[in-house]
Amino acid sequence: FIDEEKLYPIYQTCSDIDLPIVFHSGWDCYSPNKVHARQEASASIAKKFPKLKIILAHFGGLKMWDDVIEFLAGIENVYLHIRSHCDSLYPSKYFPLTEKVKNYEYDVFKFMIDTFHNNNIKVHAWINPYRVATDIDKMNLSENNPYVIDNSLGVDYENTVYLNPAKKDVRKLIVNGIKEILENYN
Repeated sequence: FIDEEKLYPIYQTCSDIDLPIVFHSGWDCYSPNKVHARQEASASIAKKFPKLKIILAHFGGLKMWDDVIEFLAGIENVYLHIRSHCDSLYPSKYFPLTEKVKNYEYDVFKFMIDTFHNNNIKVHAWINPYRVATDIDKMNLSENNPYVIDNSLGVDYENTVYLNPAKKDVRKLIVNGIKEILENYN
């Protein structure tokens, strides 16, 4: 897994050339019985390679946020993945709420930001601005997904739908989504 020493040369090279690395952190719906990147291991790598930019998918560890808080407090070279598809972890004017947080009666993203800040975790947010859905997800897109509303905004490539950055409306949507994060969350 991610903390095996045989991977260290890869981490060092990425660190040397300022290339971020992404770990699928926490629970993953595609492999629900395995955790490939535990937060403790992510923290260990971050400390051994302090110039390596580490992006933790699933907002640092889907369904394992207590471990995110315990192991990542004070580590500044970790970025949290906050939007993997054309949806959001927070109430948005532009993107539908992800299924993963729909059942909560509060703003999960704000709660996590506040919790992380209270535990000395800087939140560096990272988004996938273009990916809408993989083949598995296509059938489950929300009716208020920008692509469902106007499928001319996207392109289907190798069983994955992406927003098309060549389209002016797509660029505006992405910029508005980023502004929304910056204005509503610190």
